[in-house]
Amino acid sequence: MSKNFVFAVVTILTLSCIHCETLLDINQEYSNLEKEYYLLRDIAMTGDWLVVDKRLKEMDYKQRIEKWLSLDCLAKFDPQDDKRKQVEKWLSDLNIWLKYIEEYKNPCCEGLGCITTKITEMLNRSSRTNRKIEKLFYKGRKTSNEYILKDAISNIDMSIPDLQKFIEVAEQNKKYPLLHKLGKQAKRQVKKYLSLRKKIKVELEIIDRLKEIQFNGVICISDPKKKQQNVVFIGNNIFRVNDKLKSGFTVKEVRNGEVVLEYKRRYFVLCKKRNGRK
Repeated sequence: MSKNFVFAVVTILTLSCIHCETLLDINQEYSNLEKEYYLLRDIAMTGDWLVVDKRLKEMDYKQRIEKWLSLDCLAKFDPQDDKRKQVEKWLSDLNIWLKYIEEYKNPCCEGLGCITTKITEMLNRSSRTNRKIEKLFYKGRKTSNEYILKDAISNIDMSIPDLQKFIEVAEQNKKYPLLHKLGKQAKRQVKKYLSLRKKIKVELEIIDRLKEIQFNGVICISDPKKKQQNVVFIGNNIFRVNDKLKSGFTVKEVRNGEVVLEYKRRYFVLCKKRNGRK
């Protein structure tokens, strides 16, 4: 075997190893860029642009993306061009973030970076307010306390207008993905508020209707000799099981000393009166 042949084989094997190593390096860097992109995106969604700026500098992220895209052997690594398109998308998002960061650092900040930060802060506050309102709702519902329920509605009415303003801003800037996404979150929050407000209104309506029934009083009558079912007197009227009151309640059960009323799948127990006393 000639020396030239051996040299050629060794050269080919060496180049193949270098080629494989290069492709492995490209693949590893792609994976790193992908992980770092989603990490940065999660931080960007909080609107904390100073933290995003710090991370970008620590990672040297933009330079690494541009270097990856400029590699000569990308065609062998990514024949379908899918990964290159993905990295270009990351670079596009990165350029938007850099614009937001620049605007945020401006002392006279009125740019989209600041707007997204304000919307994010508003959504975070709104999320905390929503939890507070839900607690008020369940507490007011459990205790039938109309003042607690009205306080919950007051909190909702104060929160919705600011969210609606930010939704309008987001609608006017749909071409900015992050701002558009935050606008959709604000819409969902308003929808939650309106749904909760509707539930609270139903509870207040129930309390008002129950007041009327309790005010008129309840009396139970039973005649074991004739085996008649128990009846209930509400005001001057007699009701039996499954009878419906004008207030919308249905008599579901009449038992010793109590009547069970149903309204919109909710059940309420009222005590009867005996000799003018509860």
